[in-house]
Amino acid sequence: MTDVQSTDGKIASNKMGKTLIHEHIYVEFPGWRFDCKAPKFVRAEAMSRAVDKLQELQSYGCSTIVDPCPMDLGRDVEFVAEVAQRSGTRIICTTGVYTDETARMAVRWQPKEDLIDLYVKELTEGVQAAQANVHPAGLCDDTTCKVCVEQGAQLLAVGMRQGRAALV
Repeated sequence: MTDVQSTDGKIASNKMGKTLIHEHIYVEFPGWRFDCKAPKFVRAEAMSRAVDKLQELQSYGCSTIVDPCPMDLGRDVEFVAEVAQRSGTRIICTTGVYTDETARMAVRWQPKEDLIDLYVKELTEGVQAAQANVHPAGLCDDTTCKVCVEQGAQLLAVGMRQGRAALV
């Protein structure tokens, strides 16, 4: 049995229950906050809506979601972790960047080696580890496991060599 790291800690994979694998809690496209016609983001309102929707989802038997929000589309692990805690839904965060050409400005000019280092850090220390104690859906639950760290680095390096960021 494999453990999976969620925003609320490790859970056994066989205890995840019904899981939706691609659900965004919060996404922010680059430049959205500068659009004067766009609705203004109000954190408390967004939090309330997200909690309500996840509790509604639970009424259909879903207890876990994977939020693949990439780092360059407004990923906010603290917000997601708070939504998980308030709603009672397990949320698994991932690492990666958005591959659409219009949204890659944050990483377009960075050396691939720097991006690989960033991905490996998120795999070993957690997604936005400085903000929240959140670890990505990973290869195993031991963040010191050299085999998994090396495999993760190799996976990411392959993705980078192919010219696209790999989501893990």
